Amino acid sequence: MATARQIGPFEVLEALGAGGMGEVFKARDTRLNRYVAIKFLPEAASPLARERFQREAQAIGSLNHPHICTLHEVGEDHGRPFLVLELLEGETLFHRLQRGPVPMPQLAQWGAEIADALQAAHAKGILHRDLKPANIFITPRGSVKVLDFGLAQFAQEAAAGADTMTSPGAAPLTSPGTTLGTWAYMSPEQARGEPTDARSDLFSCGVVLYEMAGGQPPFRGRTSADLSAAILTFAPPPPSSLQPAVPAKLDDLISECLQKDPDLRLQTAADLRAGLRRLQAPNSSAGPTSSAAAVPAAPAAAAKRRAAGWLWPVVAGVAILAAGSVWWLRRGPAAAPSLQFRQLTYSGQVHDAVISPDGKFLAHVDSTPAGTSLHLLAISSNSDVQIVPPSDGCCRSPSFSPDGGMVYFLQDHTLKAVPVLGGDVRTIVPEGASSGAAFSPDGSHIAYIRGVKLLMIADAGGAGARLLTKAGDGGFVSNYWNNGPGALFHSPTWSPDGKNIAVILGPTTGAMHVQVIQVADGQVQTVGPGITFPGMDLNWLPDGSGLVFTANIPDPDVPQVWEMSYPGGRLTRLTNDLQGYGGASVARSGELVLVHGVPQASVWDQAKAGSEFVQVPGGGANLDGSGGVAWTPQGRLITTRTQGTKNQIWTEDADGSHARQLTSPGSPGLLYHPLVTPDGGLIFTGTPASADGVWVPYRANADGSGMRPLVTLPPGASAVDASALVEGGRQYIYAYADKQTEQTLWMVPSGGGTPRQLWDGYVLSDGIAVAPDGHHIMLLSRNRATGISEPVLLDLSTTPMKVTTLNFDLKVQLPNYGFTPDGRALTFIHRVGSSDNIWAMPLDGGKTYPITHFPDLGIVEYAYSSDGRLAVSRFSPSSDAVVATGLGGSH
Repeated sequence: MATARQIGPFEVLEALGAGGMGEVFKARDTRLNRYVAIKFLPEAASPLARERFQREAQAIGSLNHPHICTLHEVGEDHGRPFLVLELLEGETLFHRLQRGPVPMPQLAQWGAEIADALQAAHAKGILHRDLKPANIFITPRGSVKVLDFGLAQFAQEAAAGADTMTSPGAAPLTSPGTTLGTWAYMSPEQARGEPTDARSDLFSCGVVLYEMAGGQPPFRGRTSADLSAAILTFAPPPPSSLQPAVPAKLDDLISECLQKDPDLRLQTAADLRAGLRRLQAPNSSAGPTSSAAAVPAAPAAAAKRRAAGWLWPVVAGVAILAAGSVWWLRRGPAAAPSLQFRQLTYSGQVHDAVISPDGKFLAHVDSTPAGTSLHLLAISSNSDVQIVPPSDGCCRSPSFSPDGGMVYFLQDHTLKAVPVLGGDVRTIVPEGASSGAAFSPDGSHIAYIRGVKLLMIADAGGAGARLLTKAGDGGFVSNYWNNGPGALFHSPTWSPDGKNIAVILGPTTGAMHVQVIQVADGQVQTVGPGITFPGMDLNWLPDGSGLVFTANIPDPDVPQVWEMSYPGGRLTRLTNDLQGYGGASVARSGELVLVHGVPQASVWDQAKAGSEFVQVPGGGANLDGSGGVAWTPQGRLITTRTQGTKNQIWTEDADGSHARQLTSPGSPGLLYHPLVTPDGGLIFTGTPASADGVWVPYRANADGSGMRPLVTLPPGASAVDASALVEGGRQYIYAYADKQTEQTLWMVPSGGGTPRQLWDGYVLSDGIAVAPDGHHIMLLSRNRATGISEPVLLDLSTTPMKVTTLNFDLKVQLPNYGFTPDGRALTFIHRVGSSDNIWAMPLDGGKTYPITHFPDLGIVEYAYSSDGRLAVSRFSPSSDAVVATGLGGSH
């Protein structure tokens, strides 16, 4: 929407922010000559989003209170509903808490105002159900406003127990894979999914008060499961154990709010308001509670708070948006059908899942610290049976035979099969397979990808394999590109009439494309527009009228489900979710099974080399460090954070304090792998807004200023996402892909200059690591003759450059690669199920050994400081299987 647009009496002036629940603009009401915030629902909003939008309007519209954001009016513009809200300057309580606890009597005043707002809402029969610091706004006058009633519940719904449904037949209020509210601030009854009343809001208010007083939340955990367990079982120490100045009466008041049993909790917001106002009185007790010394204080490092990842404009409307969303989901090229979702699994450990052709069973790959395993779930009865036990390497890309009697899967580069009723695992393709199996409609043949470029057809038992076609540019999307357990790249897909096989072609640069290959003669047809990585999980619709897959379109968005018509190639987005989907599969009757995740990542580091790891405060949905982590020469952390559709680079002390953003709103939307030069400058890989699918190295000053491309690339070329500094940081190396997609190693001065080719071997971008001496480079090189990846070590100190092939097992020694601080060993990620650890392989041929000993979670990035400390970004997908009905093409 352009600025200065007139909508009725409102002159729209500028965009203030966007999120999954809509867009907010600053506007001027020409009738009263006042400024307002106009919040629009996204044009492609789902029925769920419309339900929340309407709910927010009804809740705010029925309230007129000085501590609740005022709704002026509602309207509609070309079919898009909008709210006109008061425009507030200031900051959220979330941002205020980054600077530490709130002193008395400020806490008592703000707390009483929050309680007063809750009492007004409860008197109208409205429960907020998402009270948290991000939904509380502090004005310049020092008073608070409660925001975001998008999850509010009305009295008649509570009486009917309508916690997740708004009315008979309405869409669920929460998205698949999410829970009503925000985990860290939920009441026990919310966490259990039980009916709630006003006392649930009082528990959430108690959590907010605890954080204001103590400087940290009472309940913490790396995942929603950890948080749920803490809320249900953990009794937090009094805030005075964290901040001795907290008075005993405030300890007692917060304790009454945090009682697990609602009957033992404070019963009304009026009671809480009265208690907080008594604390404002001159004769209120200021002494610490006598029992505080008996409760051990939380570690100091854990009590510190890190600055917020998204620097929002100081406008109430933007806070409303951001509080309820993680991603801004853009409009797709065509309107989506109405899908109805139902969650099938609840472990949070499902990496992949496929539905049987008859729609009765689910084969799902679960990941635990013991390894990945294959399960069979009867959808009607929810009976779940493990059919392949946990192991290191099982089981990727499952698929059912057409009769539903067998499940085929990929283990390492071997295609295997197991009967659904139990039995021995059979080997179908003994070596070279890099995808699961696609079955012909009669079940007599399978198709699979071999290596990078070969699409093969064989008998269902694996015999008689023959080449159908060879990829011309780049390679087919398959597990060749991601050999880790649970990777979500599925098999090719065979059309219902048996005439065609569809695959996704992934060139080294530029967009991916869907290709349809005729089984009879191998003729190739490219269908539809280009799609962005990671386009995967192709499935034919049951009537052959199109294909379903998951992809990020446009590039910054999370993966959504898309339908491409066949043969026309018209794209339609099917989902519009906050976190995204993977692992799509379709039954003959049209049920669509997806893997829905709520990914979280956080940074952990060491106070000194070899000491225990401590989580840097923050993380979670910001995916801290998942795009890279580095150290400055002064021992500060440089990390990436994800906010909305943009990545950001932040700097902070090793304990999370003194955090600030280095990138600006004009920085590339996608950026990864920040590096620090010896003078403190930054180098990272980013995508210019004007060049879709192209990566460029950027240079910036230590404070983030002076951002500019490090090299100028010719048309069609890309600096593939790999980065490293050599020769004491004076040179930067990167994988350069020309317009013919030949990918080689290049070098450029880290301050900018003329690049030159360093090595002409084919380089894989995720395998580059530089030794501390700045002269030895480990990289993965693809053998041009065989297509097999080979780890090699380059020695830049010799002329000619010495190249040594390393004895490295790429099946278990996974990227990201690095070196120990002494340069004597290569480091890699060793994965067992859902647990990753960093291991080292001595270059002198000694035995590999573990460096970290984490019991759970994955690792996406890590880096050593100059004094040998490690910083690690640890990751949890928190993913489960959901089934959707309402998909087209099933008639």
